[in-house]
Amino acid sequence: MRPTPDGGFILGGYTSSGISGDKTEDTIGGNDYWVIKADANGNIEWQNDIGGSKADILKDIDLTFDGGYIRGLSS
Repeated sequence: MRPTPDGGFILGGYTSSGISGDKTEDTIGGNDYWVIKADANGNIEWQNDIGGSKADILKDIDLTFDGGYIRGLSS
């Protein structure tokens, strides 16, 4: 989890679950990266499952100089 310039947070991890609770996207296969952008109050602004047919495990997430995000991963 990292703070973002707008006072919110970017969170990253991995999941093998389908749509449930606050998770709005199904997994693609195995474990997928699950990236969540939350505002300062913890409300989800957006989220994304990213992965392929095998196990994709997010290890780290950080901000880039251009306002984007970069992730450390293993596959």
